[in-house]
Order: sequence, then structure tokens, then C-alpha cells
Amino acid sequence: MKRIPFLLAVFMLVAVAAYAADGPQVTISADKKTVGVDDTLSVEVSVSGSGLGSVSQPQIEGMENFDIVGTSSGEQVSIVNMNITTSRTYTYTVRPRKAGTKAKLRARVEVKGEKYLSNTIEVETVQSTGGGRAAQPPPGFFSIPFAPHMPGGGRQYREDDFILHSRLSTTKVYVGQEVVYTMAFYRGADVFSDMKFLPPEIKGFWVETPPDKERHKTGIAKLAGREYELTEMYMLLYPLSPGTVTIPAGAVLFQPNPMAAATRKNSNTLALAVLPLPGNGKPKDFSGLVGRFSIKAEALEKTAVAGKPLTLVVTVSGSGNLQSIPRPHEPQMTGVEKYEPEARDNFTRTGNGSEGSRAYTYLLVPQKEGKLSIGGFGLNYFDPKAGKYETIATKPMELDVATAPASAPAATPTPLAERAQTAKPQTEPFYQKPGFSAIVLTLFIVAAGTAIHMQRRNQMLRNQRYARQIRARSMAEEKLKSAKSAMAQGDTAAFYETLEHSIRQYISDRSNIPPSSVTPEEISQKLGKDAPKMQNGIAVLRKCIAARYSPAPQEAGVREQGMKAALEEAILAIEEAEKQ
Repeated sequence: MKRIPFLLAVFMLVAVAAYAADGPQVTISADKKTVGVDDTLSVEVSVSGSGLGSVSQPQIEGMENFDIVGTSSGEQVSIVNMNITTSRTYTYTVRPRKAGTKAKLRARVEVKGEKYLSNTIEVETVQSTGGGRAAQPPPGFFSIPFAPHMPGGGRQYREDDFILHSRLSTTKVYVGQEVVYTMAFYRGADVFSDMKFLPPEIKGFWVETPPDKERHKTGIAKLAGREYELTEMYMLLYPLSPGTVTIPAGAVLFQPNPMAAATRKNSNTLALAVLPLPGNGKPKDFSGLVGRFSIKAEALEKTAVAGKPLTLVVTVSGSGNLQSIPRPHEPQMTGVEKYEPEARDNFTRTGNGSEGSRAYTYLLVPQKEGKLSIGGFGLNYFDPKAGKYETIATKPMELDVATAPASAPAATPTPLAERAQTAKPQTEPFYQKPGFSAIVLTLFIVAAGTAIHMQRRNQMLRNQRYARQIRARSMAEEKLKSAKSAMAQGDTAAFYETLEHSIRQYISDRSNIPPSSVTPEEISQKLGKDAPKMQNGIAVLRKCIAARYSPAPQEAGVREQGMKAALEEAILAIEEAEKQ
């Protein structure tokens, strides 16, 4: 019996040493070192290690000059000899607010209550027009070499030699619905320099650009009976708010001949009517996804064995706002251990729109033999062509789980008593000395406390609603800092846009509703009896929307006072909501 405390202490010390030696690794990376103001940057934070447990949402330092426009996460788990190694990735799609800055980005996470820092990377922001500073042309900006055999070379060009026209695939859409923006350049004469397309500065939209080979196409076209060489450039737009939106003119730059100055040709402006998503038939848990989609689930392994991992892939396919495809609603699964899924995208974007799929890969470990029932994974979306909400789900599946084969018995270690007989006797073993029992008891209490803490953190991680509420204030405060920075620079448009996004996201997280439903018209209906808690936030939201779309210019002093008042009201609204 005297050896029991000794063995317990040895076991716990070895476990603590192994845990400390196998600490998590945190790394941050970006897909490019230079990004234009009309481009997006993909920033990835990776946390890997053995027995990660609960991991907090990463906080990225140095993001004051960026807006987060999209997020996703995934997890990879490998099991070797019963040792579980986990790698979690958090991907942020961000857009710079202004050019001429160098940001140093570093991630900070908490793993099991301990704080860890990543490496530091540097990202430079530049103007979309480049000027030699950008490492590559940003989306929507490219050069087209001239064709040498067009008529009109060597003479003074006429006004109808070059025509630039913009168009939309439709003039009326719903919030979140995809619309294709096209700039068509008709060229009826030679040009000396390459043509440079300058897309319009579009606000109030999430913008996607096709890859280089799909971003533009060339051909021959006739216009008013005259033959032109036609070059078309595409962008995909997704409106964020309802209302009538004016899309400003784009432009193309070129030099007609070596003796002429550079010429800028502007396109026409466009109007787009953006309709709010209808309230009738909207699911309570509507994700905000707009388009047409299907869903399927497939188990990659043909047979399942108790205690061994099983891979399940749930794929959402379709066309529309692919970046907004959410994680499907998961069925209850008993008798199985489930790990966080990894998301992989396979998107195709062209001048005809977007189509593709997002696959969620789940790692499941059946706990016992018998029948494993997996219900349907569900998803809802709004179909703009049908004008109604749709709910889809995978077919339930049932798998036979076999008993794990018995493994060979492990070699019996030499008993400690036999090894002790060969050693020299000790007058007083250290585990019998005064104070040793207190040390063992302390280690036991620490281990028990750690287990309880990990269990609570894992519960919070699984409870997505609670996790959103916990992080709501910290995320809102980060956005408010960015809004304050925009106010200090006198950028009224950026200030109100950032402030609106901050309040919208805060209400969404606190109330566990999709951001697309956080509008002054819908929020009261969504919140029901909890609507009074957010009245101050709704008032700030209305003020931001009115300021962003108000056509009347204001004097500098009036604008500054208005921004200060709006910021103070937003801070007060969040503080009041936190007290309730």
C-alpha cells in the first residue's frame, strides 16, 4: 500500500511533463505580402498539438486597417496508437481600408486557459492602380495588349473609335443575391499602349472577381453597323443592404499613339434595386444563404469498426453566394465521438456567375458495435428565382459497426518489487518522508481542477450560441476601435460603414440570429420580447444607415460632431445590453 502514493505521483509527474513538452504550436500566414485596396487577403491561423482541448477564437493584432468580410474554420485529426493529434485552422478573408500602410500581423489564442502567440508577418497595402508598388495587379485591374490590325491607326481618333459600356446581369435583386457586373470596351482603332481597366469603387457590396483566365474575354463585335474588337471584364456583386444603389462609372486607360497623351474613357453609371428578403416563410434559423443549392452526405469507409475513425463528408453544391455557405445543421448521433469538421471549397467563378461546392469532412469514432444511425444534415436558403425559402437535408444512413479485433497482449513489465530486490535498501524512502503526501494531494487536486476546467471549456465550445454571446462584446470593441480610427482620419463613409457593421454583428452574436436579419425592419420581429434590450443598438443602426446614404453634404464640424455622438451612442448601447 505504501507504493500506491509513489506510483500515483510518478504517473502524474510523467503526464504533466509530457503535456508540457507537447505544447501547441500557433502559426499565422497570408496568401500574399502585398494587397490592393480593391483586393482581398486570406489570413490563416493554425493551432496544432496533442490533446488540444478547448481553443479560443484567435485574436489577430495589427488588423486596425482591415475589414473582415468572411471567416471559416476547419479541423484535422489523426489517431496513431491511440494518440490524438489535432490541427485547427481559422481562415479570415479581409479587405484593406486604405493604401500606403504596412501591417504587422500576429495571432493570440488561448489553449486550455493558457495564452500563446504566433509568429509575426508583414502585409503592405497599395492602391489598386499599382504604380509599381504592388506585387501583382489586384482583381479587376489588368492590361490588354493592343491588336495591330484595327482600322484607324496613324490618324486622329474619333469619339466613336472607343466606347466603354457597363451593364448588370439584372437590375433587380434580393439582398445577398449574385449579380454580374460587366465592363465592355469596344475598340475601333489602334492603341499604342496596353489598356488598363479601372473598375468602379463599389460600396455596400461583397465583391468577388473571377480568376485571371476567367476575368475577361475578347472577340469581335458589331455596334451600329461598325466592327469593333470587344474586351469584357467581369465582377460578381452581392448586395448587403436593401435600397436603390447607384454603381459609379468604371474607366479604361490607354494611349492612342506615341504622340498623344494618355486617354481615360469612362463608362456609364448604373442603378440596381435591392429588395429585402421576404419575411413570409423565413425559417427561424435562416442562415442568410441566397442562391440554389443541394446537399449530400457520404461515408468514405465501407465498413465501420468500434474505436476506429470513420470519415463522413457532407457536401453543399449549387450556384449563388457560395462564400456564405454555412455549416449544415447536424443531427443527433448517439454512440459516436464526433470531431469538428474541416471545410474545403471548390468554387468556379466566371462571367456567367458562380457555381461550386463546399465539403465538410467529419471524423467520427463509433464507441460500440451494432447499428450506427446517422440522421439527415439540414440546410435552408432563399431561392431568388422562385422567390421563396427552401429547406433541404441529406438522407439518413445506417452503418453496421463491427467489434474491434482483439490486439496482442502487451508484454508484462517486470514488477517493481522484483527490481527493488536488486537495489540497495534505503533507510528511509523519499516517498515516506514528511510532506510527500501533501505533494501528491496537491497534484491530484490540480489534475482534477484541470479536468473540470477542460470539460467546461469543451461545453462552451460545443454551445455555439453561448460562445457567440461571450465573444460579442470583444469583437464589437475591436470594430469600434477601427471606427474611431476612421473618425480621426476624417473618413466619414468608412466610419459609419464600420460602426454599422459593429452594431449589426454585435446584435447578431448576442441574439444568435444571422447578420442578414439584423435590419431595423426585421430585428423587432426576430427578438420578440427581447427587442427592448437592443433598442439603443437599433437606433444607432438607423443613424448609420441614414448617414451612409444621405445625399446632403455637411460641413466638417457638423460631420465630426455627428460621428462623435454616434460613437458614444454605440458604446452606451453595448454597455446597456451587457447589463441586461
